[in-house]
This record gives sequence, C-alpha cells and structure tokens, in this order.
Amino acid sequence: MLDKIHIIKKNLSNDEVCKILNKTNLQENQRNGKKYFDNALTKDFTGGIYIKIDHENNLKIVGSVHKYSNFLHTGLLDNYNTFNMQEARETVLKMLGNYGISLPSLQMYSYELGANIRTEITPAVILEKLADINGKRFYYNSIYKHESVKTTDLHRDFRVVYKVYDKKREMIDKKRKPPDILENIIRIETQYRRIQMDLNRFLSVENLTKIQDKFFRDFNNIHFLPNILNMEKARQNQIEIARNIIIYGIEKTAEIYRERHNTGETSYKQYRQQKQFIKNWFEKELFKKFKPTPPEFFPIWAKLLNSEFQILKENFLTQ
Repeated sequence: MLDKIHIIKKNLSNDEVCKILNKTNLQENQRNGKKYFDNALTKDFTGGIYIKIDHENNLKIVGSVHKYSNFLHTGLLDNYNTFNMQEARETVLKMLGNYGISLPSLQMYSYELGANIRTEITPAVILEKLADINGKRFYYNSIYKHESVKTTDLHRDFRVVYKVYDKKREMIDKKRKPPDILENIIRIETQYRRIQMDLNRFLSVENLTKIQDKFFRDFNNIHFLPNILNMEKARQNQIEIARNIIIYGIEKTAEIYRERHNTGETSYKQYRQQKQFIKNWFEKELFKKFKPTPPEFFPIWAKLLNSEFQILKENFLTQ
C-alpha cells in the first residue's frame, strides 16, 4: 500500500547528524559554497532511499517504502507485488533504525499509496476507457510512451493526484526486467502532497486504517467510459456527444464543445450542430435513443480489484 514517501525534519542536532552520517556513509558535497551531505550516487545500491542533510542541518528522506522492503528481501528495487500496511509500517520503522534516524519530530510531507491488479485484460483497453475518479478526469500523461499512463490533473495546486498505469510497460521503458508472469499488471496509485503530518501520528493504526479505507473507496468508485447502445442508428459524432452527456452532464458537455470551438478545433457549423444536439437531449427526448452499458471488461475488473483489496484487508494491522 504505502509506496513513495517524503519525510522531513528541521534543525537536526549535531549528535543526530553524526549518528546518521555514521550509519549511512553520506557523501559530503558543496553547492554555491554551502556544504551538504547526501547519498545521490549510492542510494540505488542500498535500498533506493534518498537522504540529504543540508547546510542548515535539515533532513530530507525520499523513496519507495515498497521497493526498500523488497530490496531488503531480494536485493531488487521492485514494487509489483502485494504490500500491505502492516509491512509498510514495519518497513518505515526498520528503515529509520537502519539509518540511525530517530522518530520524534519527523514530519510526513507527502506520500503515495498503491496497489497492483493482475489481469489478463489488455492494459491499453482499460486505460482507453478510464474516465474519472471522485469527479476528477483522467488524462494520458504525454511524457510516457505508448499511452501507458493516465493521471488526474498534475498541477501543483492540487494536493491529491490519482494515477493508473501499465506496470510492465513502465518497467520495460525504464529498462528493468518485468516479472515472469503471464498476466498484465495495472498499478493504481494516489499521491498526497504537502500534508505535513507528524510521522508518529501518521504511522498510527487509526490513521493507516483511515487512509487505506479511503484508497479502497476511491478506486471502487472509478468510472469508465460506457459503451453506448445506439437504439436508432445515430451518427458516430452524436454517439460521442451522448456519451459525454451521460458521463459529465449537460452543462459540462456544453462547456467541452464550446471550448473546442473557441480553440479552433471545430468549425462553427460543427459547433452549431453539437449545441443543437445538447439542447434537444431533453427537449426532444434524445436520451431515449442511447443506452449506456459498462465496458465488457468491467465485471472482471471489479472482481479482481475487490479480490486484491480483500487480501490487503486480511493482512492488515493488528497493533
């Protein structure tokens, strides 16, 4: 569940700095005449956790708890297996102990939750139909090849970002060997930014239960683009408008097509036809001509999702 974390602590004492340096072998560096310590050159050989102590003795810890746990067990920086909150909590505490970092005054600045769904469904089919979650639309992230990643809006103003992607494709693109299994892997993630929570409170059973349950609720409410049964053989462009109305409602759909016209994507004639279709949706009961149905893969997806969530719940915290 718990994956990438960003932990901070300000104003380390000299004793704390010495203890961390003795445990981690951080390298001394300089930038603009200011001394700092970090392990940027060696972190991938010691568990993938980046540690930095700046010139003002401020501590920064960034890395994947999931990958660190696998590194301790297998020597590999992977996160495609099941990883529950109990294991995550134990791994964070073990990591801090291994690096000589004391828990008091540490702050969780940001974190990610994730789960891996093994499926025979082609990831591209799932991603193509992926529409929104909690009212936030999914978009293909153009920095990744093969349209293999979708996220909600990544603007820094948003503190919560959802991500769904083809895990095997991601590993191949990063020149890492994917797992030798027949199934595909869809990874689902939620990123929480700028939360500033005391780490001890963050790791409490109460809080971990709360964020895990929200993760389950969110992804159980994910929406896919429906198939549209065309009851009277409407044109393809009308089917597209009908699908948008069913997903986003009249007002949002009107806004979508108005924006497309304003940016020059559609002509005035096309926009006029689109406006008229939207206007007639209720006035002339066009909605009776179109019947939404879930994508063919949805029952299988829902079953696999709930199966993975049940495994995570069964192996959850006891203390």
